[in-house]
Formats: sequence, C-alpha cells, structure tokens
Amino acid sequence: MKELLVPSSYQIQVEYSNKYIQEQQYLIEQKKLISENEVLNYKHKDGRIYASDSDRGSDPYLAVSVSPYHPKFEEQIEDGIKDMVFAFLNKNYMAVSSCEGHYKNFNSANVVLAFPYSEDRNIVVEKLKNIPFVNFELLDTMANVERYKDKDGINKIKKLKIDNHSCEAEAESINKLFFKKYKRYYFLEIRFFKYKYEHVEWPYSYHFFNFLIPLNLFYGNYLRKKYENQVKNLVTNIINSKEFPVYDK
Repeated sequence: MKELLVPSSYQIQVEYSNKYIQEQQYLIEQKKLISENEVLNYKHKDGRIYASDSDRGSDPYLAVSVSPYHPKFEEQIEDGIKDMVFAFLNKNYMAVSSCEGHYKNFNSANVVLAFPYSEDRNIVVEKLKNIPFVNFELLDTMANVERYKDKDGINKIKKLKIDNHSCEAEAESINKLFFKKYKRYYFLEIRFFKYKYEHVEWPYSYHFFNFLIPLNLFYGNYLRKKYENQVKNLVTNIINSKEFPVYDK
C-alpha cells in the first residue's frame, strides 16, 4: 500500500526547506559582500597590525574589526595571538579584537569577545579565571573608530567622537561581521600580564611611587618574556578542550 503524505506535514517540510534555502542564499550574498570589502588594517614596521598611519601623525594604533569570513582575515591577526583567536571562533565565540602583545611598547596581549547578553561573559570568565597572569575587563562598548573618505575618495579611519557613538550602530556592524541579528552587544576583554596602578594606595610620596612604575613595568616585561607563551598556550588548549563550552547563541 502506498504511503500517504499528510498535507500539513508536507507543507511544514516545504516551508522549512524554503526558509533554509533563503537563509543559505542570504549567507552567500553576505559573504560575497564581505569578501569585496576593503581591509584597512596592515602590518607596520614594528610588527603590529592596525589601520591608522601613526608614523604620519594620525591617531596611533587604531584598528578595525574584520569578519572571520573575509578571505584575508588570517592576515589581520598577529601571529602571537592567532591560535587563541581561531580557538574562540571554532567554539562560535565572536572575537572582535586582539593583540599579541608588544614588549617594546609595554602593550599586553588581549582578546576581546562580543556577547549579545551581558551575563554570558561569565561563561568564559569562569573557565579561565584561575589561570595566572590572566585578568578580565567587562566593557559596554568597543567602538573607537569611524570610517571616512579623504579628498581622493580613499577609505580612512579616525578616532570616534563620543557624540557619534551609538550602541545600535555598533551592534549593526558586529551583526554584519558575524551574520547575527542582535540589538546590543557586551564585551569581555581577556588580558595577559596587564598591570594597573591607578587605584593603588601608596604610603610614600607620589614622586617615589612614580619612580617605581617603570621598575614594575620592566619586571612585568621580564615575567611576560618568561611565561607569556606558556600562558597563551594553556588558555588556547583549555578553549580547544571538550570541557570548554561551545557558544550556541
């Protein structure tokens, strides 16, 4: 006897199939648009990757986020943090900024993740909070640049003015990078060998404390050179492990 297909069931299957095809077509179109976008970051003489021409007097070390679907995405990530960035991406976390750390400039390594819900940042913090030399900062925004065209029609970036900031516009930009549809994002900066002094109470004179800051920075750099690769590798291995959750939102 021939099997009969229930009409309602058939209709649901067709609707689901059409929706899937539309979504796939949308992704293909978006990926094409992303691949056509100009990448503004480039590698400078000091090995850092960013978009601003700091050696020409513009705002130093300004960079733009690049979609992981862009064909040149890998070129946009500094080698010393690349494995960790891809580990996060492979677990479906949205990495929007990173730096491998630079001893000469006392800049610490970091990765910044975007989350559509503020409480979700604790997923990562709970897994990494006990690792030495790793700390975190919770941020409400990461937007610090805006694009513009110069007199020759060439795309450039400049520091974002506070009056021009919009959480909605920031969310729209991230949605385009990762093919999402959220109205707001919250950020988690994971920092390595980062030291802060602004809230330290020091019993001696300010000048004496000011003298100690560079000593602490040099000592911090010594620790970084000795342990940074080990700490980065440890964090990357934890992210790649089965125990580290895949982000499903």
